[in-house]
Amino acid sequence: MIYSIGEMSNVYQQTFDQLDFIANNVVNSSTNGFKAVKLFYNTPDPDKGMAFIPKVVVDYSPGTIHRTDNPLDIAINGEGFFTIQSKDGTSYTKQGNFTIDKEGNLVTTDGGYVLGKAGKIKLPDGKINVGEKGDIMVDGNPVDTLKIVSFKNPQALTRVEGCLFSDPGNAGVADKDDSLVRQGHIELSNVQVVKEMSDMIDLHRSVEFYQKVIQTISDQDKLATSQIGRLA
Repeated sequence: MIYSIGEMSNVYQQTFDQLDFIANNVVNSSTNGFKAVKLFYNTPDPDKGMAFIPKVVVDYSPGTIHRTDNPLDIAINGEGFFTIQSKDGTSYTKQGNFTIDKEGNLVTTDGGYVLGKAGKIKLPDGKINVGEKGDIMVDGNPVDTLKIVSFKNPQALTRVEGCLFSDPGNAGVADKDDSLVRQGHIELSNVQVVKEMSDMIDLHRSVEFYQKVIQTISDQDKLATSQIGRLA
């Protein structure tokens, strides 16, 4: 089968797009709560030769739970997401290194409000304790319970930015009652750097191969055009 430069260019670009995703994973390998994202091309595009329909898949497997002893660091052991009210609306995250804003609200490092079952969580001064079920107490007095949710179809979530995800309406949000919360811990990134680097090397080799094929096709086209010109 003979392919055109355009068809090979499609494959070339797809490989570059996959490299971008891998590079982003590697960059975020030390970002708390980050989930690795892969770009696949498994379904042929009937309208484009040598092209496939892109499919983005998020790896929601858990990252390592790391102890910090910071009372505002909270990890969810297993499934479940923290619910955040950000500038873009309601979003969800596994990144639990929180802080307190000047008004006493529990917030993300980007300023998004961490939501409890009663709404924004305002913490008075005192010793903060978070139980395994997400119950928050300050000096022994109950404040609220973290709103932790899970999804029947997490692949339907849309990445907003960084470690935040939104539900376009078809992820199937549900209360997650069996999640275990660990105060003084954070969930690390689940990126497997060695695997990502290995995939990157393989894709770079593919890029070099496609470059050579495209150059060969281009040289053959020029030669054929030259020969037709002489015959004319």
